[in-house]
Amino acid sequence: MNFYKSIIVIFILLNLNSFIIGQCGIESPTVEDINCIENASYSFTLNFTISDSEIDSFDVFSNNQFIKRYSINQLPVVVQNDIYSGNEEDTLKIVDINSNCYKTVFVENPCECAIFDFKYTRIECNVDSFYILFDFKHLKTSDTFEFGYEEKYFGKFSFNDLPVVSGPFPNNDSIYELFLSDIDNVFCFASYPINSGECPQCEISHLKLISYECDENYNKNISFSFDHSNPGSKGYVILVNGEKYDTKEYANKMIIDTFFIREEFELNSMEVDCDSTLNIVIADVENNDCFTFGSFSSFCCELCEIGEIDIRDKECTSDSTFNFILDFDYARNRKDSFQLNIDDDMIKKYSLNDLPLHIRDYRISDSGKYDVLVCIDDGKCCSDLEFASPDCDYFDCNITGVLYSTTFDSISLYWVTINEILRNNTSDSFYIKGNGKNYGHFAYADLPIKLEAYNCNDSLELEYIFQDLEVDNCKYVIEPGIINCPHKVTTNDYLGEGNWEIYSDFNNIYIVSDELVFNNSKISIYTTIGSKVFDYVLKNGEHLFKKDISDFTSGIYIVRFQIGSRVFVKKIYINN
Repeated sequence: MNFYKSIIVIFILLNLNSFIIGQCGIESPTVEDINCIENASYSFTLNFTISDSEIDSFDVFSNNQFIKRYSINQLPVVVQNDIYSGNEEDTLKIVDINSNCYKTVFVENPCECAIFDFKYTRIECNVDSFYILFDFKHLKTSDTFEFGYEEKYFGKFSFNDLPVVSGPFPNNDSIYELFLSDIDNVFCFASYPINSGECPQCEISHLKLISYECDENYNKNISFSFDHSNPGSKGYVILVNGEKYDTKEYANKMIIDTFFIREEFELNSMEVDCDSTLNIVIADVENNDCFTFGSFSSFCCELCEIGEIDIRDKECTSDSTFNFILDFDYARNRKDSFQLNIDDDMIKKYSLNDLPLHIRDYRISDSGKYDVLVCIDDGKCCSDLEFASPDCDYFDCNITGVLYSTTFDSISLYWVTINEILRNNTSDSFYIKGNGKNYGHFAYADLPIKLEAYNCNDSLELEYIFQDLEVDNCKYVIEPGIINCPHKVTTNDYLGEGNWEIYSDFNNIYIVSDELVFNNSKISIYTTIGSKVFDYVLKNGEHLFKKDISDFTSGIYIVRFQIGSRVFVKKIYINN
C-alpha cells in the first residue's frame, strides 16, 4: 500500500514541477552522435520538438554552467561541452529564454579514462633539491594513481589526496619527465616535464580579505588569502596591529601557476567594529625579507546597506536585444560580490568591483518590463527595481540626409525651409534643435516645414540637428553656415530714377520697390541688342520680385520696370 502511495506522490510532484516551470516551448529533447573530442571534452547533436511558435532562441547548460545560446533555426545543433565536471554523466539543461522554462537531459561522457590539465609549482627549493606540489584533472579513473620518473618511483596515491607534494628532485638543471598512471588501467596515463634550475626568491604577496562573519557576541571571524612562492619550510607568522597573532604551516592546497600557491587563513573572534582598522603583516618564518602587509577596515556586524538600483544608458543592439548599465550604492558589506536576478532568473554573481556593471545584448521580453533584484552578503541585503527596455522597433533607424532651401521675404530677412528628410525605419516624428534653441517636434508627414525668419545683419552660422523622437542615436546634422544674403547691385539709371533697387545673391536678382504696385505693372529684361529674355506681370501689392539668373550668359542687361504709366530703366552687369 505504501508503495502505491509513493508512486502517486511522485506522479503529483512531477506534474507540479511541470506546472511550476510552465508550458515550455521545448518538448522531447534528444541527444545523439555523442563523440569524445579530447580528455573530458565531447560533442553531441541536440534536437527537440517545438511546441511554441514564439520560441526563437534557447540556452544550453551543463551542470548549471552556461555553454552557449543558439537560434531555433540552427536545430538540430552540434554542441561542444568543454565544461569539466569530473562526472561520468553530465546534466544538460535546455532553457527556453522566452519563458525561462527548461527541459533536462542526462548525457554520459563518451571519453575514456584520462589524466590531463597537469599543473605544478616548485616548493622548498634550494641549490641541491626541490619538491613539487602538483594537481591535475581526471575522468573515469579508479581510486588510485601512481607516479615517478625514470630514476625514481614515488608510489601510489589516492586521487582524493590531490594536490600532492612530492620529492625531493635533484636541482641540477635537468628536465624530469614525470609519468602518472591509473593503477587499474595501464592505458590511462600521462607524462609531463618538470624543470629544475635556479630557485625563485621567497615571495609573499596579494594579501586580500575574503569575507567575515559575526558571532553571537558581535566578534568577527575574518578570512584572508595571500599568494606565496618558494617560502621556507617552517611556516609563516601573522602580525595584527603590531602584535603576533599566530604562526601557521603552509597548507599548500591551491596552485595558482608555476610559481605561486594561494594560502587562506582565518582570524577568529576579533574584537573590532565599524571604525576599527586591522594592520596585518604576513611574514615567512625563515626569510626576513619575505613578507607582505595590508590595512583593512569597516568590519561591521550591522546588516549591510544597499541603495536604489540605477539602470541607465539603455541602448538597442538589435530589434530584440539591448545593452544597459546597472549600478547601486552599498555599505557595510562583508563579501565582495553580489547576486543579480532579473525576473526571478539568476543571471550571475558579480564582483562589487565590477560596478557600474555593463549588461550586454540582454533579450527584450514580450512585455518589455523587468523586475531586477540585487543582493549582497548571501541575500542579507537586497534592493529591487522595475524598469522597461528601450523601444528597439526602430533599431536600424537611419537619417541619411536633409534637403533644405532658403527664401527671402525681404532683402534683410530670410527663411530656412526643410523640404525633405531622407530616412530609413524611423518613427513618425522628429525634433529640430540648433542655433541655441529647440524648434520643437514635428511629424515627418508635416514636411516641408518653414522655420523662423533670420535677419541678414546678424550673420548667423546656422546649424541644425534633426533627431528621431523615439531613437536617441538616430540623428543628422546640417551646417548651412552663414547665408549669403542679397547685396545691392551697382546699376546705371538709364531712364528715370524711381524708388526701386536691384539686389543679387549671385544666383538670383531681387527687384525691390518702395512704391505700391498695382495691376498691369511688370518687369522686363532685355539684352543690349533689344532681345527680350524675360517678362513678368507683377501681382497687386507685390513689392519684392526674385528672378533666377543662373542660366544667363555674362554681359550687360537692361531691366525695364513699369508701374502704371511710368517706366524706369536700369542697366546691370551679370557675371556668370
